[in-house]
Amino acid sequence: MCWFKKKTEIIPLVSIPEWATSHPAWGRLEDQLSWYDNRSNYCQCWYKRLKFIQISLAVLIPVLSQLGPEYANWFNEAKRVVATHKPEEK
Repeated sequence: MCWFKKKTEIIPLVSIPEWATSHPAWGRLEDQLSWYDNRSNYCQCWYKRLKFIQISLAVLIPVLSQLGPEYANWFNEAKRVVATHKPEEK
């Protein structure tokens, strides 16, 4: 889904005792870290997509300013659609 999709694996720096990994709080911690990692990747992905669109539109401004007025209305409508688009929540 993302252009750069790179999955990293967390490598523990210290060995974790067996009693700690079997505790329910450990499972909860693993779950929270996994959720945060996935959500962070999702948000970073959307940030980079929107930045790319923003820069692309900024590059088009000088080019489109040389077009006639009938094209200006089309550009403003397209810009409005992109600006009001809201991505679906996962």
